[in-house]
Amino acid sequence: MSDTGTDPSISGTDVPEITEAPPEPPRTQRPSGPFRRLLASDSSRRVLLLLIAALSSAVLVMNTAPRAIRSLTVGSVAQHDVLATRTFSYVDWAATEARLRAAEDAVPPVYHHDRSQSVRTQQNVADAFSAARREYGDALLGARAEGQKAPSPDALQVISREFAQRIELDLDAATLDELAALGWSTSTEEVTRTLLALSHDKYVAADRSVLPTPERPLTVIEVDGENRRESQVDNYSRILDPDDARQAISLRALDLPPATKDEARVAVAIARAAVRPNLTYDPVLTESKKRAAQDAVEQVVNEVQQGTTLVRKGDVVTQHHVDMLSGFQEPDSQLRGTSLFFAMAAFNGLVIFALYQFATGFIRKFARRTFELQALVALGILVLGLTRAIHELSFLVAPEIGGGIDPSALWYLAPIAGGAMLARILMNSETALIFTAIVAAFAGVMMGDHVLYSLYFVVAGVTASGSMAHTRERVNVLRAGLQTALMSAATAMLLGLVQAGLAAGAEAPRTQALWDMGAAFTGGLVSAILVLGFVPLFEVFGFVTDYKLLELANLNHPLLRNLMLRAPGTYHHSVIVGSLSEAAAEAIRCNALLARVCCYFHDIGKAVQPQYYIENQRDAPNRHDRLLPKQSARVIISHVLDGAAIAEQYKLPGPIVEAIRTHHGTGVIQYFYAKALTSAAETGERVDEADFRYPGPRPSTREQGIIMLADKVEAACRSIKHPTEEKIRGMIQRLVSETITDGQLEECPLTLKELYIVIDTFTNVILGIYHQRIEYPGIPKGALPRAVPSLQDVPRSAIITVDIPNPLGLPPAAADGSPAPETAPDDEPPPPRRVDEA
Repeated sequence: MSDTGTDPSISGTDVPEITEAPPEPPRTQRPSGPFRRLLASDSSRRVLLLLIAALSSAVLVMNTAPRAIRSLTVGSVAQHDVLATRTFSYVDWAATEARLRAAEDAVPPVYHHDRSQSVRTQQNVADAFSAARREYGDALLGARAEGQKAPSPDALQVISREFAQRIELDLDAATLDELAALGWSTSTEEVTRTLLALSHDKYVAADRSVLPTPERPLTVIEVDGENRRESQVDNYSRILDPDDARQAISLRALDLPPATKDEARVAVAIARAAVRPNLTYDPVLTESKKRAAQDAVEQVVNEVQQGTTLVRKGDVVTQHHVDMLSGFQEPDSQLRGTSLFFAMAAFNGLVIFALYQFATGFIRKFARRTFELQALVALGILVLGLTRAIHELSFLVAPEIGGGIDPSALWYLAPIAGGAMLARILMNSETALIFTAIVAAFAGVMMGDHVLYSLYFVVAGVTASGSMAHTRERVNVLRAGLQTALMSAATAMLLGLVQAGLAAGAEAPRTQALWDMGAAFTGGLVSAILVLGFVPLFEVFGFVTDYKLLELANLNHPLLRNLMLRAPGTYHHSVIVGSLSEAAAEAIRCNALLARVCCYFHDIGKAVQPQYYIENQRDAPNRHDRLLPKQSARVIISHVLDGAAIAEQYKLPGPIVEAIRTHHGTGVIQYFYAKALTSAAETGERVDEADFRYPGPRPSTREQGIIMLADKVEAACRSIKHPTEEKIRGMIQRLVSETITDGQLEECPLTLKELYIVIDTFTNVILGIYHQRIEYPGIPKGALPRAVPSLQDVPRSAIITVDIPNPLGLPPAAADGSPAPETAPDDEPPPPRRVDEA
């Protein structure tokens, strides 16, 4: 069944039962709320875009500080005297930084003193001695009960082993033996705890290198369980490392009474083994205290009286000068910034509105759709933002480069040409021209209100957009960038000569012209590189460029391959419609590539139920014979809805999805509508024409209008027997007239002149496709020249025979080479196929 509504020669036993209309596509819910309702209309959104463009451009363009002050940076030489025209205050950052450093240096480092280790060691010593004495007493009683004076060596080793485990210290065997010999006496424990107290009272650091150099007070936080106490330590003699602490224990043991010599030797070994670092540096808390001290420092504010010379001509600018100039500018900018901003925004808005009104009123190809205007506003903000960044950085970078370069030379790097290229790629050359005019004007205001820079950017933008004409490969962008770079360099050179002539005797450095040309040339190349980077970004947001279309034009696309396998007739139809649309689009100078690619995909919905469309059938029964006309119409209409859904699922670009929805518009499926009327005349049933109309919408672009007409023309012209130019032209004219009469082109910008061109183009292409061929007569027997041997004269061994089954199922030819007589098929021939002309 042709989607134009032809009588389907499709039948079968597997016809689906259709009792209800397919569900309507979900309608977009209208936005709620006053602000959302306001933005629901295109006019409101365009006004909002105008406001955004005006305000953002004003922010980027506005220059609040005089250039004489803005060009002064640390290390530069002042070209003019700068006087204070009023009394003002400024922050002396150098003095403030000195205060901050002093406050930071005054904060002592913070250390933690952990007493828990010493307390735990003393407790372990007490528990170990107590348990050892108890076990030793039990062992002694057991030994005496057995008639021995002392416990056995084995029993003493067990007690020593358990003592070492309880004390949790690394003691050697000799020390444990001496303890056993002393019987873990109370005096030995007292001497041990006395020596342990030495390391308990001292600060033991893991390494003295963690202490500040030179010596200064420390903040020590005493940690004893959950108790914390902060103190200051001025005397570093209290701070020992582990070796010093062990040496102090050994020296203290020399002062013990001689009677405790044996106990002292064991106690020293235990105390030295118990030495552990207990003083650690806390960098986090130290930095926190430093930040708190810095936060408490007040800024150093100085006052400058009116008439004071801030910078004298010829002075090398220091940081102190920059601080004064910043304080001088800030209040002045606040006072006049608001009024200047609104004045600049109003001016920019008037410029944008005037050019937009002119473009929409007198330039047919100017971008009018809301999403295109959104892209233009975003692109303009991006270009002006980059231009502003280049303008600001030029005053900092130029002194670093040296070589006599003026900051104004770097302004030629502004990517206005890149913005024009993007506008040309995303929309068209007319839109790129208006975009260039607006952005170039604002860039000239940004650069000291100099009209010559605006003219330069206009030349660069026009050259860039013109170089992008008829480019369908990304490498051509670089070629266009090279052309733009050469033109920009020449323009910059001439602009420098004009500026030198207008400078009233001021002599510019001889190298300035070279810097200008080099920056302009680089700007053209950089613009092309930026375009290559930003084009895929805009493609992600729904823009269809020629590069994207060329990728989709590949017939190996999964959707097209699926269409070719499931619906080969539809696939062939789509390719022919693509050729018709491309030729017609080229004839009226619209986007021929877009038209062709849209045609490739316009009938992908037929792959869902291909057997219901005549071009995919041969001699099959008519599937629509068992359906009511209304049901058949729903099946045919469904290919538009299915195609749009499949296209969205595969994320095809928006223009292709719209072409699928609009390639039938809201036209009537005439065959089934007429069939329903005939049936209703007999039954008296009421027929609603809306049930036989496609859901639409109608075409709104020239490409969509061409696709609709090409789809009708290709389907209709296939039904013409013995096609001649008169028959084909008459058929095409009638289809175009009926389409116009039905109102399908009311929203399409195709003019009457363009429609006549389209008709002529369709006629020529169709004639080329369906040209007549001559019928080749058979060669009578015996008419072959003698020089050509017959098959009987060829040796049997020289003949290669291959049995190939006839794929068409036709009888084999006769032995004499004449075609075999035709035989009637088993079934009756199908009814003649008709083409719906709706």
